[in-house]
Amino acid sequence: MRPSLVTILFSGTVTAAAVCERQESQGCCFHLESVGSVNETVEENHTGRILLGGSFQQGGFCLNPSNGTLKDAIGNNCFMRAPNYEFQCYQGALSTTFFMLSTGSDGKTKLLYDETPGTVFACPTGSSNQDVYSLFPLWKNDTTGCVEITLALTNQTAECAAQGGSPVTGSTTALPTTELTVPTETGSKVPIIQYGSGASDSSIGQASTRTTDASSTTKSTSAPEPPSSSNPSNSSQACSVASSAPSIAPRKLGFPQDNAPDGIHDTSLDASITPVNSTIFQYTIPRSFATKSTQLCALQFRLPFCSDLPSGYPCFHFSGSEQETLSNSGMVFSLVSDDGRTTWNNSALHQVHPGDKKDFGTFECGTASAGYGERKITWLASSVRNFALEFQQAGVGSSPEFVDGVGAWVVQCS
Repeated sequence: MRPSLVTILFSGTVTAAAVCERQESQGCCFHLESVGSVNETVEENHTGRILLGGSFQQGGFCLNPSNGTLKDAIGNNCFMRAPNYEFQCYQGALSTTFFMLSTGSDGKTKLLYDETPGTVFACPTGSSNQDVYSLFPLWKNDTTGCVEITLALTNQTAECAAQGGSPVTGSTTALPTTELTVPTETGSKVPIIQYGSGASDSSIGQASTRTTDASSTTKSTSAPEPPSSSNPSNSSQACSVASSAPSIAPRKLGFPQDNAPDGIHDTSLDASITPVNSTIFQYTIPRSFATKSTQLCALQFRLPFCSDLPSGYPCFHFSGSEQETLSNSGMVFSLVSDDGRTTWNNSALHQVHPGDKKDFGTFECGTASAGYGERKITWLASSVRNFALEFQQAGVGSSPEFVDGVGAWVVQCS
């Protein structure tokens, strides 16, 4: 790109149309200003830090709503990621922050990130000029001297209008969702809020809500911190799985259907976890599976390389590791039904890559003494942020053609 264009781009008087043109692309492009205790134009310095109140160049940004990536005016990826979570834009860096737009009750279109209403911390840089602020997400640990603000669009292109129609009120982001219901063993229905209803759905990445049964308390999960595969496991107990440890494949898998047995439309061996499809995995754990006074189990997902699958085993269809990394996408396994003894994190995001064998969480699955009988436990797997994985689950049925392969198993911890 010609240097003269870069210089013009950061001028405070440029139009939004010029922002797009100078990136040599079309789409939703804009400038930003802070709204709250600090009201300043958002700037970007020469190292890619996003700042308020300095004497740096005005920041220009473009959003790709299909994967939630945000780039600055010269095409660098923007993010708020570990270890310091500062809002920055670097060349060649992969973004792990999912951005989207939403229109607030004040009529301003705000920039949102991950599953938050878009509030960020503006924190003094520590320089001699205390009126210069760096920006951080809500999960910043030390917020001494910081103030909460939001980021509003200015000089946006027309393409942004189609992305900013969801209202922001208070501390909750009101976004469209798709609700599915699955009957429980008690006869009541469990509402499952699916993560995104389509590839173009700007609501992808919302937290789920689960009700256990008609007589129990409604449980909801929200995520002030973005769910991530690096979050703590569902149990504080460590699980070591020996290579020879027994495992249980699903007894049945399919998709939610009200009038089907167990609320599951049986799809035989086929699992589809995409922006438009979810899959239920139902397991039966016999009492004999417990070999300790209290047996700990894990839900383990296996995604072998296609070259390592047995002859005749169909390769899986996968949206790809790059898509997961750029969009911080993946899948959520929500506990739908059990006997009330399982503790499970319904909002944890799980990412898998070819060659993986990952434990998604642990739970007490039985006891060698009286108290536990045969247990039926069911999870619903849903896509987050356009993640897609379709595969044939191995091990299903009394005489499966493939005993091991792709899919989810309940495994016994050592």
